[in-house]
Amino acid sequence: MTILSIETSSSVVALALCRDGQITAERSETSDSVYAERLPEWIAQTLEATRTDMEHIDGFAVSIGPGSYTGLRIGLSVAKGLAYATGKPLVAVPTLDAVAYTTGCAQFPVCALLDARRGQVYAAEYLTDTGWPERTTPFKVGAIEEIVRELTPPVLFAGTGAEAYRPRIEALWSDGAFFLPSGLSRLHAVPVAFLGLRALKAGERASLYDLEPLYLRKPMYVKSGETSPS
Repeated sequence: MTILSIETSSSVVALALCRDGQITAERSETSDSVYAERLPEWIAQTLEATRTDMEHIDGFAVSIGPGSYTGLRIGLSVAKGLAYATGKPLVAVPTLDAVAYTTGCAQFPVCALLDARRGQVYAAEYLTDTGWPERTTPFKVGAIEEIVRELTPPVLFAGTGAEAYRPRIEALWSDGAFFLPSGLSRLHAVPVAFLGLRALKAGERASLYDLEPLYLRKPMYVKSGETSPS
C-alpha cells in the first residue's frame, strides 16, 4: 500500500511518501507564507523523483490539528483536492497523536504538547508502550501550569510545547519529568504517514464534505500585513 502524507499544522511544511511500510521520500521546510505554492509543486516533484504515478497511490493522510489556522486549512484543502481528483481515500491524523507516535514504546505515560502561543499549549495524554499512541484524555488547550498540574509523574513530555516550556515544567516538578532529546520536537510528515497507513488498513475513511481542521480555540484575526500568533 502506498500513501502520501501532509503535515502543515505549524510553520513546517512537510510531506512523506510511504510504500509498503517504508518511507521512500520525505521533504520538509520551515516557512511562514508559502504553503499554497510549494505543496502541489513538492508533491509533483516527489512523485517524479520516486517514479510514482498518482494512480498508484492508495490513499492520503493529513495532519488535522490542532495548530496553525492557515496551515491546517491549506494542508486539508490540498489533501481533499487530491482525494477528490483521484477517488482515493483520505484519513485525518490528529497532530498530537503524531507527536505521541514519535516517542516509540515509552515506558512512562506520554504528554504530547504543541506550542499554541499566547502562553498556552495544546495537550493530550497517551500510553505508547505498544508502539502505537493510545489517547487517554481529551484534547486540551491551556497554560502549561494548568496542564502539568493534572498529571502524575513520571511523564515523558514530547512536542514543540515540551521544548518551549521545559524550564516551566521542571520548575513545577523537581523529579519525574522526562523529555525527548533536543531537536526531536519538530513536526514532520513521517508519523502522519504511519498512523495514516494504519488507519487506512483498518478501513477508516474521512468524509471530504464534513472533515474540518481540529482547532480547539477560535482564531485570532489580525490586520493585513501582520502575523497571526497562532
